[in-house]
Order: sequence, then structure tokens, then C-alpha cells
Amino acid sequence: MGQTLSITARLIALQALVAIGLLALLVTNHVAFERTEHDLRSSQRSQQDARLAQSVESGVLAHKQALDRYVLLRDANSLARVEALRTSVAADLSNLNSAELTATVQAYLATTGTIRDRVETLGITENHGLQKTLRGAVQTVEKRFDQIRSDSIGTRLEVVNQMLVLLLQMRRHEKDFMLRGDRTRYMGQIAERRKEMLEVLKSAPLLDSLKAEVTRLLEDYVTAVNAFADGTEALTKARSESDALFDKASAQANAIETTDFAAADRDRDRVLVTQDESRNLLLASVVGLLAVLSVGGYLIGRSITVPVRRLTDLMGVMAQGDYANAVPDQDRRDELGAMARALGVFRDTGLETQRLRQQQEEERIAAEAAKLAALEGMAATVENESRLAVNRVAEQTRKMDESAKAMAESAAHVSADSQSVAAAAEQALTNAQTVAAATEELSASIREISTQVAQASNVSQRAADQGRTTQDSVRALADAVGQIGEVATLIQSIAQQTNLLALNATIEAARAGEAGKGFAVVASEVKNLANQTAGATEDIGRRIADIQAVTSGTVSAVADIGRSIAEIDEVSAAIAAAMEEQAAATQEIARNVQETSAAVQEVSRRITQVSAEAATTGSHASSVGDIAANVSGGIDALRGTLVRVVRTATQDVDRRRQPRFAVPVGARVDGIAQPVHVRNLSVGGATLRVEPGQSLPGSGLLRLDGVAVALPFTTLEQGGGEAHLRFTLTGADADAFRDAFQRLTAGLSPLGRAA
Repeated sequence: MGQTLSITARLIALQALVAIGLLALLVTNHVAFERTEHDLRSSQRSQQDARLAQSVESGVLAHKQALDRYVLLRDANSLARVEALRTSVAADLSNLNSAELTATVQAYLATTGTIRDRVETLGITENHGLQKTLRGAVQTVEKRFDQIRSDSIGTRLEVVNQMLVLLLQMRRHEKDFMLRGDRTRYMGQIAERRKEMLEVLKSAPLLDSLKAEVTRLLEDYVTAVNAFADGTEALTKARSESDALFDKASAQANAIETTDFAAADRDRDRVLVTQDESRNLLLASVVGLLAVLSVGGYLIGRSITVPVRRLTDLMGVMAQGDYANAVPDQDRRDELGAMARALGVFRDTGLETQRLRQQQEEERIAAEAAKLAALEGMAATVENESRLAVNRVAEQTRKMDESAKAMAESAAHVSADSQSVAAAAEQALTNAQTVAAATEELSASIREISTQVAQASNVSQRAADQGRTTQDSVRALADAVGQIGEVATLIQSIAQQTNLLALNATIEAARAGEAGKGFAVVASEVKNLANQTAGATEDIGRRIADIQAVTSGTVSAVADIGRSIAEIDEVSAAIAAAMEEQAAATQEIARNVQETSAAVQEVSRRITQVSAEAATTGSHASSVGDIAANVSGGIDALRGTLVRVVRTATQDVDRRRQPRFAVPVGARVDGIAQPVHVRNLSVGGATLRVEPGQSLPGSGLLRLDGVAVALPFTTLEQGGGEAHLRFTLTGADADAFRDAFQRLTAGLSPLGRAA
């Protein structure tokens, strides 16, 4: 039956057992929860009633304390406190379930009004109620006795004093009563003193009308005292009744608290018992359910896991490539039979796949060999062609650098000659200051050329454009020198005319005789200035001729540079340079030179322009030299990068079979005085940084700091500031260096491949 009943049916049967067990657990838990909930609600009600009784008791106690304070102080604040607590206690009574306690507390609260009325009857202060009446009676009788005493002498005065003493004794008994409250004692003493005073008054030497008046005032006082005693006794009685009701309410509240808290404790105990019973029942149910599920699950699981384990073991064997064993259980009619039949199909497919894989492996090995040979050939071709092209570019760059240096020297000569001409023009300007006004100063702005090396091709193109621009600038310089020559000729003509004018002035002065002597002196000075101007003009002409000669040489040098740059453009389209067109503009002579001073100023401005053009030409030449140096460095770096990219682009053509590390270690090469710097190091070789002018031999010994073994090497390639070495260690030296290499590279990460 186990082989005919499906796994799904077996799992459904197990799920049905789980559902029945869970339903029984839910019913049991629900019943226990209802019982617990009922007991909890009963306990909460009992606790609520007990706490409410506590609240009522606390409120009544606070009310009692406030009422006593009011009776003692008799102020408005105390009365307001009493009324507020009365309202609060009444609000709690509305929620209380005890009718007996409610009636008692309400009766107690009702006494509040009676006590308040008794206090008001006695008087809140001495100016209210019976206190006011008593005080008025006392003050009236005392005042009258003081009047009688003031009018009395002799025996009459002694009698009045005796009656005053008795009155003071009555007042003392009054105060004792107010403090102690013993009415029988102190009111009896007041009556005795009254009787004694009447006896004294009866025999006193006073008029009958005065005796009658004193008797009436005394009776009024005694009546007021008795009335105050009655009010005090009524207040005491009301407070006694209130205290009795308070004690009764407190006792009832305590009884309710005790009963309700005990009921709450019983309900909590029942809750705990119910919880224990529920927990035990739930535990028993869970154990029974687990037992049923365990047995059922074990039987169902075994009916599934045994054949599944057989199939799993067989699939593990097949996963290792062994398809020789037959697949069992293919005749079962459940899901496991379907799995076995599918596994049989997988076995047949695996056998066929093994045959096809063997055939594909043979074809792959042949294809890999052909691909490796093609990649090796391609890498070698690219490396050789790149090296040749870069070498040709480097040669043309060197020629461009030499031409730039020659152009810089020519510009320096032009600048020196321009300075000499400027000095002569300055002298001529100084001589002409007495003849003409100041001339316009030269204004010229020269824009700096910014260069940036991005790629070798861009640098070459900028260099070509700069060469053409420089050639145009030199031609402009030659044109400016020609204009300066014309100005010098004009100055010489003006000087000759000035000389003739001075000669005529001298002749006219001689004709004038004594009156013309002063004019003759001026004419002589003008003639001397004209001669000096002519001499300076000739000097300017000679120097302009020198400048024109140097400019011609500069034009030739610039033409050579242009041809060199053109050759660079033909060799490598990847190298170019762009030089911004030199912005140098000079203003045309704005005014017609009519006086010697204006002509000399124009000469000075032209000479300054020549000097600026020469300086600009020298700056351009320096820029060209710097560009050439940068191009040369970029070409060396490009050569190293090309070789590294070609050799590390793929694993198939990479000569770096071992990982390389950037190891901070000093090194020396036998036969070379200067130390060398290790860029990276591997077990089989190293890359060294080579200083300019330094060259490594084709083979030699490399010594690393901290490594006892001298490393024999063969130089594979050097250039671009780098040298690539391959170590030729054998035997024990190779083992010793491998140990030292592991120590040097401990904690370091290998370098990545070239991009």
C-alpha cells in the first residue's frame, strides 16, 4: 500500500492529524481563557470597590482634618477647602456599591452645615456673633467701672476697686472656660463672683441709680457669657455627632476594604489555579499530539526517505560521472517512481553527454593551441610596431627641441639689440625734451600662452600651430623693424632741417650785431641738439640693421621648426600641439610727426615694441622647448604603457606569471654607483625605476636590502624611466629568495593587471 498511496495523500493524512490536534488545543485553551477572564474581571471589580472605599475613607479623613482646621482658624480658605472636599467625597459616593457606607458618609457630610452654623453663631471673629455680643458687654461694664473709679475717693474708691477685682476674676473664669470647656466648673465660678459682686454693690456708698445701672450691666455681661457657653456647648455637641459618624464611616470603609481585597485575593488564587490546570492540560495535549505526529511522521517519512536516499546516493554517484549503476524503484506508481524513471532518463543522457564531452575536449585543446599561437604573434607584432613608431616620434621631438633652443638664442640677441636701441632712443628723447612736448607712451598687451599636455597627439598638434604662429610673429617683428627704419629716416631729415634753421638763425644773429647775441646762443644750442639727434638716428639705423639680420635668422629657425613639426605630424597622428595665436598689436602712429620730440617718442615706442616682440619670441621658444621635453617624456611613458598593455591585456600573452607586489625595499646593481628604486617585485623578476642618464647592463647582479642572496638577472627591456628584469636563480638560491620574498611581501596585496 505504501508504494500505491501517493506522497501527497500521505502528507494530507498527516496534516489532518495536525489539524485535529490543533483544534483540540484551541478548544481547551478557549475554555481555560474564559474561566480565567471571568475570575480576573471579578478580582478587578473587588479591587475597584476596595480602592473606591479607600478613596472615600481618605476623602472623609481629609474632610475631617479640614473641618477641624476651620473650627480652629475660622477663615474663608479653610471653609472653601471643607466645601471642596465635601464635593469630592460626594462624587466618590456616586460610584460606591455599599448603601450602608453611603448613608453613613452622607450623614457625616450633613453635619458640616450644622458645625458651620454653630461656628457662625459663635462668631468667625471677635466682631461677629456671640463673640461680638460678649465683647461689647465686657467693654461696657469695664468702661463704666473706670468712670466710677475716676470719680471715687476714700471708702468709695476701695469698694469700686474690690468690685473691679471680682470683675477681673469673672473674666479669668471666662477665658478658662474658652480654653478648657468645663462649663459646670467655670460657669459656677462666674456665678459665685457675680453673687459676691452684688453683695459688695449692695453695701457700696453709691447712689441707687448707679447701683441699678451697674447691676444691669453686670447682668448683661453674665447673660452674654452664658449665651456664649450655650453656643460653645452646641458646637461641641455637633462635633461629637460628626466625630461619631466619621468613626462609623471609617470602620465601615475598613470593613469593605478588607472584604473586597480578600475577595480579590481569592479571585486571583482561582486565576492561578485555573492557569495551572490549563497549562497542565495544554502540556498533556501537546505531548499527546507530538506523540501522534511523531509516530505518523516517522512512518510516513520512512516510506519517503528510504527510497529517496537510494535515489540520492545514486545521483551522487552520477554527479561524479559514474553512470554504470541501474536506477531502482522505476516500477513504483507514486511520485518516487516518477523520480526514478526521470533519473533513468538522466542516466541515459549522462552517458551520451560523456561521449560528447570527450569529443568537445579534444576539439577545445586544438583550438586553444591555435588561439595561443595567434595571440603570441599578435602581441609581438604590436609591441615591435609600437616601439618603432614611438622611436621615430622621439627623434622628431629631439629635433624640435634643438630648433626651439636656436630660436630662443636668436630672440635673446634681438632682445639685447633692442635694449641698446632703446637706450639710444632714450638719449635722443632726453635731447628733444627742450624742443617738443611729451609724447604718447607705448601701450601693448601680450597674452600668455597656456599649454596643457593631454595626449601625445594633442601636444604635437599644438606645437605645430605654435610654430606657425611664431613664424607670423617674427614676420610681424621684421615689418615693425622696417617701420622703425622709416621713422629713423624721418628723424634724420628733421635733424638736417633743424641744422639748416639753426645756421640761418646764426647768420641773422650776426647781422643783428649786439642785439642778436642772445638769439645766436639759442641758435647754437639748437644746432648742437640737431647734430646729437642726427648721431643718435644713425646709431638707431645701425642697430635696426642688426635687428633685421637677427630677425632673418629667427625666420629661418622658425621655418626649420615648422618643418620639424610637420615631420612629426607625418610620423604620428597621435602627437599634435596647439599654440594659441600670439596677440600682439601695436598702434599706428596716430599723429603726423611735425616736431623732433614727437619723432623721438615714436622711435622709443617702436624700440620698446621690438624688445617686447623679442621677449615674446623667446618665451615662445621656451614653451616649444618645454613642450618638446613633455612630448619626449610622454613618448617614453607611452612606450612603456604600450608594451605593458600588450603584454598584460590577456592571460595568454602575459609574461607576468607570478603575482607582483609594491615592496618598499632599497636595491643596488653591481657596477652602478647610484642606488636603484624597486617599483614592483615578484618571485621571477622585478621592475626598477631608472634615473635619467642611467642604463642597466643586459645582465648582472641585483642586491636587495635585507636579502642575503644576490639575484642574477637578465634585462628584458628598459626605457621610459623603467627597466624590466627576469631573475635567473636556481637551486638553493631560488629557495632562499622565495623565503625572503614571502617575508618581504607579508601583509601586502598583489598589484592588479594593467588596464
